[in-house]
Amino acid sequence: QEKTLEDTLSNYQEIVNGLNQLTLSLGEASQLQIERIEARREESLNNIVGDTEEAEALRAEITEEANKEIVEIERRARLRELQFTKIQAIADLAQALVNAQKLPPPFNIIQSGIVGTAGSIQIGVIQAQIDDLQGAQGFATGGFVSGPGTSTSDSIPAFLSNGEFVVNA
Repeated sequence: QEKTLEDTLSNYQEIVNGLNQLTLSLGEASQLQIERIEARREESLNNIVGDTEEAEALRAEITEEANKEIVEIERRARLRELQFTKIQAIADLAQALVNAQKLPPPFNIIQSGIVGTAGSIQIGVIQAQIDDLQGAQGFATGGFVSGPGTSTSDSIPAFLSNGEFVVNA
């Protein structure tokens, strides 16, 4: 029975390794999408001639739309990454529990409890990050933020980019 469990875990680990490779490929695909959006944005901006208010408004609209697309691609990529990380954590927990059971009594029970608790906490933290990301909204172009909490509670998740700054309430 122990051999069957170890074989199952080994097969599961191979699947997780395949998912890790898939995650890398999807990340590269997301980066290519972002590069295409940025190139399309630059081309569109270069086609706008003049310094009129209409031209500036059109430039701002093009930039805002491109930024929204990029933020959504980045959010989905991060969500996939977290979901795969959760799968890896579950596989690691299962392996650690199998290893704990190989210890002599009563150490096997103690180690299983410690490993199970730590693994459950880790998986819970990852799931909380997934939940936050699924509820997160982007503000790539700025704007007023409203939601739960007070003006200093840090209750709303935020994704910030290099060079940005935050003004407190």
